[in-house]
Amino acid sequence: MLADKEVFFNVENILREQGILDKFEEENGEITGRMMITMMEIPPELGIDKVSDNMCAFCASFDFYDMMIGIAFDVDTVELIPKMWFTPQTDDAVEPSSEWIEFFVKTLCENISKEGFGVPMYSFLNDHSDLTIIPTQS
Repeated sequence: MLADKEVFFNVENILREQGILDKFEEENGEITGRMMITMMEIPPELGIDKVSDNMCAFCASFDFYDMMIGIAFDVDTVELIPKMWFTPQTDDAVEPSSEWIEFFVKTLCENISKEGFGVPMYSFLNDHSDLTIIPTQS
């Protein structure tokens, strides 16, 4: 389940009103899934040492999985910390497949730089394509 369904669907409604999602669907097919990337705290039981003051933890939640994926990222060096974790959202949650783990990491890495990043990140996807929307300052 998405970390914050209400916020995600508010953004989705705004994008529909602006015609952005309709254009995406015309060109790529119907949206069949959603992913939301948010920030989180690193679970202390993982024993991940904070290597810099700019180390951040991110998690991905999906509307088709009940398990969040977490990963830490050092913004100073723009490198992932090579330890991932899973947080179940329901008792019978299934771990996301490697395909969705890779999609999360790829989306995160493509949208973070030393200059900064915006969160939450909203991804709309289907079997052929994806569209990721990131908040920016205006």
